[in-house]
Amino acid sequence: MDKGGYSALMLAASNNHVQSIVYLEAKGADLNLQDDSMGWTALIWAVKQGHQDAMTALFALEADASLTDHEGKTVYDWIRAGSLEPE
Repeated sequence: MDKGGYSALMLAASNNHVQSIVYLEAKGADLNLQDDSMGWTALIWAVKQGHQDAMTALFALEADASLTDHEGKTVYDWIRAGSLEPE
């Protein structure tokens, strides 16, 4: 994690780097780690950036979609709010 509390997995998810997501998970990255500023997981980052491929990969790797961020929202709340737009 960097000083802002962001992990390499979050960066990969927010940039739709599916191969990096799979690699990092295989190396033991915590799929459910939350950043310090907003409480977003890699899955929420993927949704907020509109990256369906990254989101699908994280779901397949069993990322926990029930975790809430600092606003009390889950990934499903963000999807319903229209955060996931087609790429």
